Amino acid sequence: MNLFEQAEVIVPEGPHDIEEQREWGVIYGGHLRGTGGILDNSLHKPNKGSRWIHKFNKTLPTLLYQGFGGSVERMTFDGEGADCGILVDKADSSGFGTGKLHLSDVAFVRYAKAIQLGDDPADANADQLTIGRIHTNGCGTLLRVEHEQGVDIRIYGVARPYTTPLVFDMEGGGNLDVSVLYCMYGVKEILKTGSRVGSNNAEYTFRKVVCDTNNDVPIFLRQGRRCAGMEVTFESVRIGNSAAWPTEPIFQLQGGSSLTLNRFKYLRPGHIKYTNSIVEKYKNHIHLLSVTTGVTNVLDLFHPDSKGEVFVTVGRAADGFGNTTLRPGLYHIKDGKLIEHPDLITDWVKRNPFA
Repeated sequence: MNLFEQAEVIVPEGPHDIEEQREWGVIYGGHLRGTGGILDNSLHKPNKGSRWIHKFNKTLPTLLYQGFGGSVERMTFDGEGADCGILVDKADSSGFGTGKLHLSDVAFVRYAKAIQLGDDPADANADQLTIGRIHTNGCGTLLRVEHEQGVDIRIYGVARPYTTPLVFDMEGGGNLDVSVLYCMYGVKEILKTGSRVGSNNAEYTFRKVVCDTNNDVPIFLRQGRRCAGMEVTFESVRIGNSAAWPTEPIFQLQGGSSLTLNRFKYLRPGHIKYTNSIVEKYKNHIHLLSVTTGVTNVLDLFHPDSKGEVFVTVGRAADGFGNTTLRPGLYHIKDGKLIEHPDLITDWVKRNPFA
């Protein structure tokens, strides 16, 4: 069923059984508006706000989007076990740049994937997704990016995944910028990258991350393949004191990565793992600008199964009382051993404001 015979579609309040796929065809603009997507406990308030309930083939998305520059606001999508809520897929029309979709005050419940960009690894476009506030409940993942051109994704508001094991499944694409991520109960991984991430789109920035006190601490990064020029940044991270920590590292790097942690609280021993061979050109670089940690030996930050070579920059590292735990400077680790570069360290400390 094609939605847009007019510029704006208003969905009345209440649950609506959707018996066939909704299609957003090759048009510029367009607005799909409800009366208020439920952002809290969506499974338990089925009659509040505008709610589409997926009642047809579960392998098809509830909404197939092939437009340009449209928006969806104040809606709840209920998949009842369907594969995908919104699929942004390329249009058949040559030269039409599918994507540039804006979402705000939307909720997704009971989907394998709340949102997916691209349906085929060879797809083009389906890029520049912008999100205000989004909530997921009972979903497998909040966002899956299938292809290389699914880039320039921005969440400028708040993302609140609940019982959503994997938040960002980036098989391809990248250049992801998240303002606020509030990881509630049931979040196991934040960012997983895959085989179709290239050096020109491999930038991921999280500006504020809060891990709910009652939730297990998630894996923050699981890099799926070596990628020259991959940049991952986590800023202003707070983890609840009573949260349960995983037995595996929360940062897992495969090579060619730059990981930056700033105002990260709390970094524990063995929670960074890097893998690359000594001879290969893709090295890992880790920048600890400001971290709270009780670790007093930089080697203890790394999981014992780490292999290869890594360069570490330490700005400010202190325990919970403000006592310095790691000396500011540059560290080069090879084969599990620390290689000192006295001249580099001395010069760096002279110029560093934390020294």
